[in-house]
Amino acid sequence: MNISPETQLCIIDRGECGSFEELLGKLIHSPRPLSKSDWRKWQKVFGPKLWSKKFFHKDEVISLPLDLINFHQIYPQYFSPSLNFQPSLRPRVLEENQYCVVLYKPPMCHTHPLRYCEADNMLSYLREIGRHDLLRVNERNFDRGFLHRLDFETSGILIYCKSEEVYGALRNDFQNSMKEKIYQAHVKGKFPESLILKNIIHYLKPSGQHGHKIQAITEEERGLLKNSRSRDEYIKAELTIERCEYDSVHDKSCLTVKLGQGHRHQIRVQLQRLGFPIIGDPLYGDPLYGDPLYGDGFQTRMLLQSENYQFIYLEKTYDFKLPPDLSL
Repeated sequence: MNISPETQLCIIDRGECGSFEELLGKLIHSPRPLSKSDWRKWQKVFGPKLWSKKFFHKDEVISLPLDLINFHQIYPQYFSPSLNFQPSLRPRVLEENQYCVVLYKPPMCHTHPLRYCEADNMLSYLREIGRHDLLRVNERNFDRGFLHRLDFETSGILIYCKSEEVYGALRNDFQNSMKEKIYQAHVKGKFPESLILKNIIHYLKPSGQHGHKIQAITEEERGLLKNSRSRDEYIKAELTIERCEYDSVHDKSCLTVKLGQGHRHQIRVQLQRLGFPIIGDPLYGDPLYGDPLYGDGFQTRMLLQSENYQFIYLEKTYDFKLPPDLSL
């Protein structure tokens, strides 16, 4: 069986396989077997005629998507749209020890891919720089050895575990292992002093769908829900604004945010619920996203960044901070 990645063609040798499903079984070499839902998805792509075919002739040529042939593999080169407007915004290795690698993730870049042909992700960067050893950690899952994830629009520190042992120990006790999660966020307007150094609590209802908003309600609003099942759909989210610097010239506030749990979109939706959406956030209501008249020029990214992560492993504290040249 000969495969041409450039043309996505598969040439069938005589006697090599019977049904289409058997053919795919020979082609796909993945650390993560296709689930029933994966098979159903691809069955829809190819249609019943090809999928139900029982025999392939010698030298018969069929076209197969690279995303299927390389299922759960990592694309070997990195590229992100952010490189178009700021070439310096590339991933980099910040530091490394015997337990983990600390990375900088630029904005407009995924933590991990969901398909082989996605190149705008940090795992493709690791493969590009030859860190195949890291990609073998937790390789049956999409996020591999990442201890945590950042949204596509968010930049900052990512921690990658170098072994299954370290990954399992930290992930299985994540809330106790992670001691500090500090972010910087820029919001429009003057943030009220009354909310600084106060534990801010909301309850979030996950959307369950990529690209959809998370709903946030207050503790009082949660108490007004009619039944316990509805209340249980919401998860507790806490954060603290540790410092605020107000820029009166541009009428914006730079916030230092200490994150509690680390739920998806947590900082974005909590600040939006307070009436201070993050500048450049296309999902949670900054109406000036992409407006060339905004601030000092064209706002091409969301101004949210993870600045400092601290965790405990084997009774020792590890503290990682972004270097000054990467500050917002």
